[in-house]
Formats: sequence, C-alpha cells, structure tokens
Amino acid sequence: MMNEITIQQLLQIPHYTLIDIRDERRFQEGRIPNSMNIPMAKLLSNPNQYLNTTTTYYIYCEFGYQSRRVCSVLNKLGYHTKSIIDGYYGYEMLEK
Repeated sequence: MMNEITIQQLLQIPHYTLIDIRDERRFQEGRIPNSMNIPMAKLLSNPNQYLNTTTTYYIYCEFGYQSRRVCSVLNKLGYHTKSIIDGYYGYEMLEK
C-alpha cells in the first residue's frame, strides 16, 4: 500500500516526524526513538491542533492496524501520513 512504510525504510529518511498513537502508558514503556506521543483519540478529535497539511507524518501503533486506519482518515482530511508497517512490534523485532 502506498501509505505504508517499513521501519527500515523510515530509518533511511534523514528527517521525519514520527507520531506514536498508543496510550501514554505504552509510550512510556517503550517507543521508537525521536517519536512523539499523541494518543489516537486526541489526534483524531482535533488533528489541526497537531498536524499541518505541508508535512508528511509517520504514524505507528502497537502492530500497525490502528495506525493504518488513522492514516486513512487523516489522508482523506488532506494531511500527508504514512503508517509504519508492523508498528512498534516491527521496531522491536528489528532491534533483536
């Protein structure tokens, strides 16, 4: 799918904005470096507070399912987002 990217591909990009949509507890337990935490409900209820339409945002959740849905919604609203395939789990597997 065009709106998805692997963690390996993301790490090849020199500068990126990475958003973790998991809850704060999960974010504190472990996260992809340089990511910010905006829980899914907050992001979807008021995307203008967090996003602009000129930046591409890379979004992840635990396994990639929720981030795929969130990206679909945000892209329909005119934002530029890509879901991280396999989410945080994919990052953890890469690190092992």
